[in-house]
Amino acid sequence: MICSNVLELVRPRGRTIVVGDIHGCWDEFAALLDRLGFGADDLVLCVGDLVDRGPDTWRVARFFRETPNAHSALGNHERLLACHVLENGPAAWSQQHALSQLPREQWKDWARWLLDRPAVIATPDVVVTHARLDPAVSLAEQDPIHTCAVGGPDDWIEQDPAGVPLWINEWSDPRPVCMGHLVYPQVELVPRRLFALDTGCCRGGTLTALVMPDFEIVAEPARANHALQSRKAWEAMAPDEPGTGQSGSPGGTA
Repeated sequence: MICSNVLELVRPRGRTIVVGDIHGCWDEFAALLDRLGFGADDLVLCVGDLVDRGPDTWRVARFFRETPNAHSALGNHERLLACHVLENGPAAWSQQHALSQLPREQWKDWARWLLDRPAVIATPDVVVTHARLDPAVSLAEQDPIHTCAVGGPDDWIEQDPAGVPLWINEWSDPRPVCMGHLVYPQVELVPRRLFALDTGCCRGGTLTALVMPDFEIVAEPARANHALQSRKAWEAMAPDEPGTGQSGSPGGTA
């Protein structure tokens, strides 16, 4: 299976709002958009990982599917969920929990949509991907398995002693890059160059956005440790809970 490599977008009349890993945290996402006054002239982009861990995976996913000026890159959690549904791949508790909230007859349709998210989203002002980029190839040639850092032989992301990913040193495109996947101590890893927008919302942190073209960083506090609550809820379910398609212990830590 392969997703689209790159989605090229024109500059919106308004702002470009790039949001970190949402992980089903609808309340925080909706509050962040409301706080920013998101409107029809704006563009909202997500670095990926719309799904899993939080309480409202499908509400978040539906927003991005149905809103014309909203797009998300492919995250490792989209890929894991889709591979489980379409290829019977392994599923951690977070994929099982998310699927338990969706009628089984809708699983394949949503899995195909999730898997079709682009590896990279590019506008004149910013480049958005999930975990990393490959400096050896162009935007159009970025491998979605590499960019979402799961399912390949090289999932590890090398960093310098300060925690900055090494690939950015060789990346030649002058546009700032927004990524997620890993929680870093600060958002702006390289000034005006690399922004790490996963600030742990699903685990009680914040949901963070970079607003372009002004490089404004805005964070919305999490309402709870949603991942912990969701895991407890999943573990409390009967092994053969209708709709889960699972029979046995919850697996994985994702």
